[in-house]
Amino acid sequence: MLVEKEEVARQVYDTALAAAKASAASVTAAKANVDAARQSVEQAGSVLTSAQAGHRAAQTAPNQVAATRARALSAEGIVKQKRAVLEQAELNLRYTKIIAPVTGQVRKTVVVGMNVQPGHNC
Repeated sequence: MLVEKEEVARQVYDTALAAAKASAASVTAAKANVDAARQSVEQAGSVLTSAQAGHRAAQTAPNQVAATRARALSAEGIVKQKRAVLEQAELNLRYTKIIAPVTGQVRKTVVVGMNVQPGHNC
């Protein structure tokens, strides 16, 4: 009967060893699952941080639009002002030209401040 006890003990040992190895493999797999879950949490945290930054940027959009609109209106005012200055300069330039109603020659020197009447012989 000694042989039977030894075989039973060996069988129990082998079964216990196999169970222990299976348990160790389960623990290793569980640790890997925990590490994967931690990585997923970290990635989700990064996505959340990025989304929060995007949200904050989106909240400033109305102010940015208002500021851009104000700059556009200011630029439009400056353009109108510059256009008026240009028109005045063009008008002043037209005042400097003497246009004769007929072709010919002027025999008199025209001086600044002098008024010349149409049809007047100079």
